[in-house]
Amino acid sequence: MAWKYLFSGINIGDDVDMGQNCHITCANKINIGDGVSVLPDVLITDIEHEYIPDKSLRNTGLNVGSVEIGNFAVIGMGARILGHRNIKIGKNAVVGANAVVTRDVPDNAVVAGVPAQIVKYVE
Repeated sequence: MAWKYLFSGINIGDDVDMGQNCHITCANKINIGDGVSVLPDVLITDIEHEYIPDKSLRNTGLNVGSVEIGNFAVIGMGARILGHRNIKIGKNAVVGANAVVTRDVPDNAVVAGVPAQIVKYVE
Protein backbone atom coordinates (compact mmCIF):
# COMPACT_ATOMS: atom_id res chain seq x y z
CA MET A 1 0.00 0.00 0.00
CA ALA A 2 1.33 3.44 -0.91
CA TRP A 3 1.51 6.08 1.81
CA LYS A 4 2.30 9.74 2.00
CA TYR A 5 2.78 11.96 5.03
CA LEU A 6 2.91 15.71 5.41
CA PHE A 7 3.83 17.12 8.85
CA SER A 8 4.25 20.89 8.87
CA GLY A 9 7.16 21.27 6.41
CA ILE A 10 8.06 17.58 6.17
CA ASN A 11 6.87 15.74 3.05
CA ILE A 12 7.59 12.01 2.77
CA GLY A 13 6.80 10.39 -0.58
CA ASP A 14 5.41 6.97 -1.43
CA ASP A 15 7.28 3.72 -0.71
CA VAL A 16 9.90 5.32 1.54
CA ASP A 17 11.83 2.96 3.81
CA MET A 18 13.10 4.51 7.03
CA GLY A 19 15.31 2.66 9.50
CA GLN A 20 15.17 2.92 13.26
CA ASN A 21 16.58 5.87 15.21
CA CYS A 22 16.29 8.36 12.35
CA HIS A 23 16.02 11.97 13.45
CA ILE A 24 14.35 14.64 11.28
CA THR A 25 14.40 18.26 12.45
CA CYS A 26 12.47 20.73 10.33
CA ALA A 27 12.01 24.48 10.74
CA ASN A 28 11.19 25.16 7.08
CA LYS A 29 10.99 22.37 4.48
CA ILE A 30 12.19 18.79 4.07
CA ASN A 31 11.03 16.78 1.04
CA ILE A 32 11.85 13.08 0.78
CA GLY A 33 11.00 11.68 -2.66
CA ASP A 34 9.34 8.44 -3.66
CA GLY A 35 11.19 5.16 -3.16
CA VAL A 36 13.91 6.66 -0.95
CA SER A 37 15.72 4.35 1.48
CA VAL A 38 16.89 5.96 4.72
CA LEU A 39 18.95 3.53 6.77
CA PRO A 40 19.16 3.54 10.60
CA ASP A 41 20.65 6.36 12.68
CA VAL A 42 20.36 9.07 10.00
CA LEU A 43 19.97 12.78 10.83
CA ILE A 44 18.18 15.05 8.37
CA THR A 45 17.89 18.70 9.39
CA ASP A 46 17.25 22.06 7.76
CA ILE A 47 18.56 24.13 10.69
CA GLU A 48 21.83 25.02 12.35
CA HIS A 49 22.47 27.03 15.49
CA GLU A 50 24.53 30.16 15.03
CA TYR A 51 27.81 30.11 16.89
CA ILE A 52 28.46 33.19 18.99
CA PRO A 53 31.43 33.13 21.38
CA ASP A 54 30.54 33.38 25.06
CA LYS A 55 26.86 32.48 24.47
CA SER A 56 25.06 29.20 25.00
CA LEU A 57 23.33 27.71 21.95
CA ARG A 58 19.93 28.31 23.48
CA ASN A 59 20.66 32.06 23.38
CA THR A 60 21.63 32.17 19.71
CA GLY A 61 19.61 32.25 16.53
CA LEU A 62 19.12 29.61 13.86
CA ASN A 63 20.20 29.42 10.24
CA VAL A 64 17.28 27.83 8.37
CA GLY A 65 17.34 26.26 4.91
CA SER A 66 15.73 23.25 3.25
CA VAL A 67 16.44 19.65 2.25
CA GLU A 68 15.24 17.90 -0.90
CA ILE A 69 16.00 14.22 -1.43
CA GLY A 70 15.27 12.95 -4.95
CA ASN A 71 13.38 9.80 -5.86
CA PHE A 72 15.10 6.46 -5.23
CA ALA A 73 18.04 7.95 -3.34
CA VAL A 74 19.73 5.86 -0.65
CA ILE A 75 20.90 7.49 2.58
CA GLY A 76 23.44 5.24 4.31
CA MET A 77 23.52 4.28 7.97
CA GLY A 78 24.57 7.11 10.29
CA ALA A 79 24.66 9.74 7.54
CA ARG A 80 24.05 13.40 8.41
CA ILE A 81 22.22 15.71 6.00
CA LEU A 82 22.81 19.31 7.11
CA GLY A 83 20.44 21.43 5.07
CA HIS A 84 20.78 24.84 6.65
CA ARG A 85 22.21 25.93 3.26
CA ASN A 86 19.43 24.42 1.07
CA ILE A 87 20.69 20.92 0.21
CA LYS A 88 19.47 18.92 -2.78
CA ILE A 89 20.30 15.24 -3.05
CA GLY A 90 19.62 14.05 -6.57
CA LYS A 91 17.56 11.21 -7.99
CA ASN A 92 19.23 7.78 -7.55
CA ALA A 93 22.03 9.31 -5.47
CA VAL A 94 23.74 7.26 -2.78
CA VAL A 95 25.04 8.80 0.45
CA GLY A 96 27.58 6.51 2.11
CA ALA A 97 27.44 5.38 5.71
CA ASN A 98 28.44 8.09 8.21
CA ALA A 99 28.86 10.70 5.46
CA VAL A 100 28.15 14.34 6.32
CA VAL A 101 26.37 16.11 3.46
CA THR A 102 26.91 19.88 3.49
CA ARG A 103 26.30 20.67 -0.20
CA ASP A 104 24.28 19.40 -3.16
CA VAL A 105 24.66 15.84 -4.46
CA PRO A 106 23.97 15.41 -8.21
CA ASP A 107 21.68 12.77 -9.70
CA ASN A 108 23.27 9.28 -9.76
CA ALA A 109 26.26 10.35 -7.63
CA VAL A 110 27.75 8.28 -4.83
CA VAL A 111 29.18 10.40 -2.01
CA ALA A 112 31.18 9.44 1.07
CA GLY A 113 33.27 11.06 3.78
CA VAL A 114 33.27 14.07 6.06
CA PRO A 115 32.39 16.32 4.38
CA ALA A 116 30.79 14.14 1.69
CA GLN A 117 32.61 14.09 -1.65
CA ILE A 118 31.65 12.41 -4.92
CA VAL A 119 33.46 9.08 -5.26
CA LYS A 120 31.69 7.78 -8.40
CA TYR A 121 28.47 7.79 -10.41
CA VAL A 122 26.00 4.91 -10.74
CA GLU A 123 24.60 4.02 -14.15
